[in-house]
Amino acid sequence: MPFSACRDVLARVSDILDGEAGLPARLRFHGHLAMCDRCRDYYRQFRDVRAAAGVVLPEDVPADFDEVMGAVLRATQKSSVDQVGRPTRAPGHRRR
Repeated sequence: MPFSACRDVLARVSDILDGEAGLPARLRFHGHLAMCDRCRDYYRQFRDVRAAAGVVLPEDVPADFDEVMGAVLRATQKSSVDQVGRPTRAPGHRRR
């Protein structure tokens, strides 16, 4: 029986890619992907990002990486709070 909920698939993506899921879980996972375009797209994107990230070696990372990323994160956090101090939502984000 395939996974019935997309959240079950999303929770297992790493296990599947790492080869840690057993045969029944792999069959359910891929059965769900065969039926669900959104999960199939997510799986492909996740797999491709992991494959691309896998080719980054420590010597490829610039010496100031931590400093630059810290500045980016601080700037992002500042821009995600409106003028009265409330968090803002990303464009297109809907409240559930």
